[in-house]
Amino acid sequence: MRSLFITGATGFIGRSLLSSLDLRAYEIVYCLARRPLQPFKHSFRSENVQFVTGSLEQPETWAPLLTPATTVVHLAAATGKTAPERYFSVNTKGTESLLSACRKANSKNFLYVSSIAAKFPDKRRYPYARSKELAEEAVKRSGIRYTIIRPTVVIGRDAPLWQGLLRLARQPIILLPGDGRTRIQPIYIDDLVACLGSILDENIFADETFEVGGPEAIAIEDFIGAVHARMSGKRPKVIHVPLKPMLSLLGLLEPGLRHVLPVTAGQLSAFYQDGTIEPNRLFRRHSATMKRIPEMLNLVLNDE
Repeated sequence: MRSLFITGATGFIGRSLLSSLDLRAYEIVYCLARRPLQPFKHSFRSENVQFVTGSLEQPETWAPLLTPATTVVHLAAATGKTAPERYFSVNTKGTESLLSACRKANSKNFLYVSSIAAKFPDKRRYPYARSKELAEEAVKRSGIRYTIIRPTVVIGRDAPLWQGLLRLARQPIILLPGDGRTRIQPIYIDDLVACLGSILDENIFADETFEVGGPEAIAIEDFIGAVHARMSGKRPKVIHVPLKPMLSLLGLLEPGLRHVLPVTAGQLSAFYQDGTIEPNRLFRRHSATMKRIPEMLNLVLNDE
C-alpha cells in the first residue's frame, strides 16, 4: 500500500492539502515540519498520520522514512523577506537533499510545488524565484518520476501573499508600484488543493510541469481596487509610484535593513512581471469548477 511523505505539512498549503486528503488511501502519511502546530497536529489523530519534526537540512531525521512505495509532496520553502542565501539553502539545496534521499530509497513519485515566479523572465532581484527555478531543474534531472506545479497568487485567509495585497488594498490612498497593468491570475486555495489531489489520486507522474491559476486573469490594479471596493463600498484613489527608483532604493537598503522593510525588490516582481499561466490539461480539467474572483473575495473578506 502507498505511503505519503509531505514536507511543509503545517504550512498554509500543507494544512489545506492534509485536511482534504482521503487518508485511508495511504498506509502511512508522514508530515515533516520544523515546528508542528499542536492544535493542527491534534486534529489528525488517525493512526496513519505521523508528524515528524525536522528540516530539509537534517536528512537524518526523515530520510529513513522513505521507501519505494513513497510518494513525496514537497511543499516546504523559504518565503517572505528572508536573506537571499536562505532561499537557496532551503529551496534549492533542500530540494536536492530530498531528491538524493528519494533516489537512495528508490521512491517513485515526486510532486513539487514551485511558483509561477520561477518563469519570470527577470529574476535578478528575486532570489526566491531563482531558487525555485534551480529546484525545478534539480527535480527534472533527478531521474525520479515527477510533476511540478507552479501556482499563481494563492488566495485564502492565511495566504501570505494575499495578506500583503490586503494590507495594500486597505489604505485610503493606494500607493501602487508601477502602472498597474501587470496581470495576475489568482487561484483559491481549495482549487489549488483539488489540483494537487487529482495528481495524487490518479498517479499523474509523467515528468510534466503544470501552471495553475484561477479561471480569470486581471490587472493587478483592478484586483486591488476590487478588494478595496469590497471592503469600503467605493473605488480607491490610486497613486502610481515609479518602479525603477523603488527597485534601486530597495536594492541599496536590503542588505542591512531587510528585516524592517515593508517589501523587498524581489517581491515587487508581481507589479511588473505577468503572473498568468499557460493553459494545460490539468487547468482545463479543473477550471470549470474553480472559484471566480468575486467568490474568492466573498470567502476571504466576509469578516473584514
